[in-house]
Amino acid sequence: MLGSGRAVGNGVFQVLLSLLLTFFLFRDGEAAATRLRAALTRIAEGDGEQLLEVAGATVRSVLYGVVGTALLQGVLAAVGFAVAGVPGASFLGFITFLVSAIPAGPLAVGAVAAFWLSRQGATAWALFLIIWTFLVSAFNNVVQPLLISRSRGTTPVIVLV
Repeated sequence: MLGSGRAVGNGVFQVLLSLLLTFFLFRDGEAAATRLRAALTRIAEGDGEQLLEVAGATVRSVLYGVVGTALLQGVLAAVGFAVAGVPGASFLGFITFLVSAIPAGPLAVGAVAAFWLSRQGATAWALFLIIWTFLVSAFNNVVQPLLISRSRGTTPVIVLV
């Protein structure tokens, strides 16, 4: 119980810290970008702008890969929930979209739905849902590196796997 409370407290602290950091980046982002550009120009001489372009493209590629994979996992999970007859399939698909960045997040949502199905007496559908959710969760290992490498970034797939 204490470990769970500690984990929740740590998560809340990290979210609050992220929000605080985001606030300052939005408020003073232009000034920080100007200073970073000037510092990189001094350090890397003529390559400073190129380094910023590569870093920006890499960050965008990773973001597109993570969000794109999460969207695909959410849609596929919602389809599996609907086929299995779970009420609120689209809502559970949305929850899957939200937790897909967490390792085994989609599996946790699918396990709860499968548990509900088994309690309703639909054991075969519960087994189907566990297998389906496992496959949906495994898409993260295949689709995300492909989406990241196909974006405007220059990171090859082998580095991402």
